[in-house]
Amino acid sequence: MKKFKNFFWIVLLVILGSTILLSACSPNGGNNTASNPDPSNAQIVHVSVIGGTYVFSPSVFKKGVPVKLVFDTDTVVGCARSVVIPSFNVQGYIDENNNNMTFTPTKSGTFNMACTMNMYKGTFKVE
Repeated sequence: MKKFKNFFWIVLLVILGSTILLSACSPNGGNNTASNPDPSNAQIVHVSVIGGTYVFSPSVFKKGVPVKLVFDTDTVVGCARSVVIPSFNVQGYIDENNNNMTFTPTKSGTFNMACTMNMYKGTFKVE
C-alpha cells in the first residue's frame, strides 16, 4: 500500500508539473512581449535549430533597426518554440500559424536567445 501511495504522489506531481510547463509554453499561456515595430523596414533574420543551437542568418543585426525573426518550424520544435531574449525583454511562442517575432535591438554587443527551459541557446551580435 505504501508503494501505491508513493506512486500516486509521483504521478500527481508529474501531471501538475506538466500542466504548469505546458501553460507557460503555450501561445495563450505565455506572454508574447516582442514589440511590434514597423516591419516594412525590418531586418529579416532566418532562425533554425541545429544540434540544440539557434542559428541566425544573418547573425549580425543593426542597432535601432527592427529585426524580424522568421523561425523554421521544421527545425524549431518542442520547447525551442518558447523563446526569450532577456537583454531586450522579448518573449514569445512560435508555431506553424505564427512563426515570427519582431523587436528592435536598442544596444550593441553580443546577446543570447534561449528557450524558456534554457535547453536551446543561441547568440547574435548587434552593431
